[in-house]
Amino acid sequence: MGSEKTAPAPDTGLKPARTLAPDIRAILAAWKFTRRQLAALWHIAQFLLYGGAKGGGKTVFLCRWAVMQCAIYPGNKVFLGRKRSVDFKNTTLETFRRYIDPRLYTMNKQEQKIYLPWCAGQIDYGGLDDEELVNKFNSAEYGAVGLDQAEECDEDKVAMLVGTLRHVLPDGTFPSYQVRLTANPAECFLKDEFIVNP
Repeated sequence: MGSEKTAPAPDTGLKPARTLAPDIRAILAAWKFTRRQLAALWHIAQFLLYGGAKGGGKTVFLCRWAVMQCAIYPGNKVFLGRKRSVDFKNTTLETFRRYIDPRLYTMNKQEQKIYLPWCAGQIDYGGLDDEELVNKFNSAEYGAVGLDQAEECDEDKVAMLVGTLRHVLPDGTFPSYQVRLTANPAECFLKDEFIVNP
């Protein structure tokens, strides 16, 4: 994860919408973040690109951000993906399993869903090369979207995912509708969207 020092999450004023059980709160409070990860985690921008070289903690950040989107907004639905299903399962999903305490979730691999019962959260996951999954985006409703290695993705499919940001929380309020992308340096649409013409 690079040479940056880690720090616990600061008190930002953003609190889960309901009180967490002490054991869940302790698990989340034990997470360590680099300064860059903290800045990205608590940034209020709807769209944020977290870039950098390999081994910089981008995927760990993305997995923890997805869980926090459910903790802050109980009943939230988040999508986590990558261009190819096989890459998501072999890297991103393995990172999720390594860095997210198994007491926080249950996983249904057949349905490609992660359930967070303590906050009624759900994280759907998969690859954008899965046509069946992509076809579901027309009717899907998410409260947040995260894409790992977004430099590999087609701009049209990213735009399709952004169009799913219409989930309404069970209490009738709205989540953040944030989009978080991780990427390695590359010549792609992200350069124009986030660097040349932000």
